[in-house]
Amino acid sequence: MKLKLAILATALTLQFAARAEDLLPPRDVPPPPPGPGEIRPPAPELSDEVKALIKEFQTAQDKLRADLKTAMDALGADATAEQRKTVLDDFRKANQDLIASQKEKLEAIHEAVKDARDATLSDAAKALIAQIKTAEADLAAAQKKLREDLAAATTAEAKKALLDAFKESQKAALEALAKLRKDFREEVRGKVQDGSRRKE
Repeated sequence: MKLKLAILATALTLQFAARAEDLLPPRDVPPPPPGPGEIRPPAPELSDEVKALIKEFQTAQDKLRADLKTAMDALGADATAEQRKTVLDDFRKANQDLIASQKEKLEAIHEAVKDARDATLSDAAKALIAQIKTAEADLAAAQKKLREDLAAATTAEAKKALLDAFKESQKAALEALAKLRKDFREEVRGKVQDGSRRKE
């Protein structure tokens, strides 16, 4: 009986392994093209100065990482957490100016990428972004007020009444926000799709 179970288990294991290999795609087959929901707007084209700044930032980051790794490796594998923290603090103090300049470079890179990305957006998309941000700020303010009111409420019935009133009052605002987000997605997708894969 035990022998039959062992043989059956082995056969099932081999059969499952064979099926698993059949399910995996061959390695030389390219991945399928992205679906309509996965298409993103084209990446903004960056100027040569920004590309040089990115390269400079990455080089300095690699140097910082290598120096920190060397300092940590010098401690050895049996170093305590306190020793590692001390080395890390000393490293930060020794490289304080470089770390500060790296932060400034990163902020400059973020601003440049943001400006380049915003330049690719249409005026309609920019207007929708502004409307979305306003609607999200209004919703956040309403949620903050609800949290304060819930903290002040003493009974479970009062809290339930507050929640029900909030849900009812914000229903239209949430629907409007969802419509704005949908309109924005359609506006951005309209620039990168030719319409052949979009549902009519």
